[in-house]
Amino acid sequence: MSIYMIVFAIYLIAMLAVGFIFKGKAAESTSSFFVANRGLGFIVMVGTLVGTALGGGVTLGTVGMAYNGGFYCWTQSLAGALGYLALAFLAGKLYKTQAVTTPDILAARFGKAGRFLSSFFNLLYNVVVVAGQIISMGTVIQFVLGVDFQTGMIITTIVFVVYTIFGGMYAVAYTDVIQSVFIIGGLLYILVFVLTQVGGFGNALAILRDTTDPSYFDFTAPGASYLGSYYLYTIFGIVTMQIAHQRIFAASSETTAKKSAFTLFGVILITYIIPPIIGMVGRVLMPGLDNPQNTIPLLVRDMMPPVAGSLVFVSLMSVMMSTADSTLLSLASNIVQDFYVPLSGKKEDEIGAKKIVAISRIVMVVMAVIALVIAMNNTLLMPLQVFRLTVLASAMTVPLLAALFWKRATALAGVLSMAFGGFGCMIWEGLGSPRGIASIYIGLSLSLVVMLVVSYAQKPETDHLPPWVG
Repeated sequence: MSIYMIVFAIYLIAMLAVGFIFKGKAAESTSSFFVANRGLGFIVMVGTLVGTALGGGVTLGTVGMAYNGGFYCWTQSLAGALGYLALAFLAGKLYKTQAVTTPDILAARFGKAGRFLSSFFNLLYNVVVVAGQIISMGTVIQFVLGVDFQTGMIITTIVFVVYTIFGGMYAVAYTDVIQSVFIIGGLLYILVFVLTQVGGFGNALAILRDTTDPSYFDFTAPGASYLGSYYLYTIFGIVTMQIAHQRIFAASSETTAKKSAFTLFGVILITYIIPPIIGMVGRVLMPGLDNPQNTIPLLVRDMMPPVAGSLVFVSLMSVMMSTADSTLLSLASNIVQDFYVPLSGKKEDEIGAKKIVAISRIVMVVMAVIALVIAMNNTLLMPLQVFRLTVLASAMTVPLLAALFWKRATALAGVLSMAFGGFGCMIWEGLGSPRGIASIYIGLSLSLVVMLVVSYAQKPETDHLPPWVG
């Protein structure tokens, strides 16, 4: 058995152990299962936020884009950092809601219809994210270990599903802490390794200037229209992302939520610099790759010393697994908290915490299987990519901000704003974005206009507002 297999097996066992450790604690209540009984301290909060933020798209995806695209990837990375900065400024307000899911906030302002519709958009986003992370894990395992692609996906899915269904948010948060250490350590090691191999970044740039087009060094190469839409859906997508909100809900205090979120921004601002460097240097070390997203797995397999390579391999798996487990928990909370409980006609205490947790665990298994099936049929995944950040941002940004800050917003306005923003974005995308106008512009504009027009057309509904509004 290779060192890669041994280290990977130890890592998987450790993740499962964390899930079993928190099995009893997670089942005490729905609050324990979904938001760790609102008891996560600063260190755990930062770890779980970092683990969730640094997913496969940020690492493998950005490396691949920088391999082909060059400097503009730094410009794109800045959008992600600004998104987490915006989230940090909202952290205190989000914590005050004492919500379990983001639709809890929408329901408090816009009623059941607001809950159901926002949950629908969250579900579309989260299923695609889980499927995407499963594909990334299978790809990395195939390249590094030589294990069959589908077998790799199945193994890793079983592991993150098992520890998540047992330990809930506790398991997700504490495994994220471990995974965050691997992620950041792995990125730093890869950076030092590739720069050493090429003789420094300056030398790599000199080689690239002789072998690539000048646009490779242009920070705005894709153009203002593309970058504008990218910044909008990335920043607002992060602001409306439930997997980030649920970590804030799980903090031990409002102060902890704020400090953790601002610390996350600092970590992200620094770490987001690294993947583009790896991608550009990777182009020098391994020119002509058919799929540049495989740059890091190929570095691990073909160039790194076995012990170091095995640890970097684990860091890659941590990148994907930390996002997959968080998103799976988010999926279950939407289905159970936002559909099952409201439609049951009973209050949570009437249903019972044990039953809700048991149902949540079953839902996780079912949703993981669905995501795995989508992952195994890549043709199913590609059409669903439109349901990711662009649609989420279009549907949720205006209603969420209005729910938190604007007392004049009415229930009907909130629901219609969500519907016109989300479905308008999807329809525009389906039409092929006529005249080159990105769907995010259409979705956000429709959502804002509908919110304003309908709210002002109705009488104010300012009686019985939640205390956190405004």
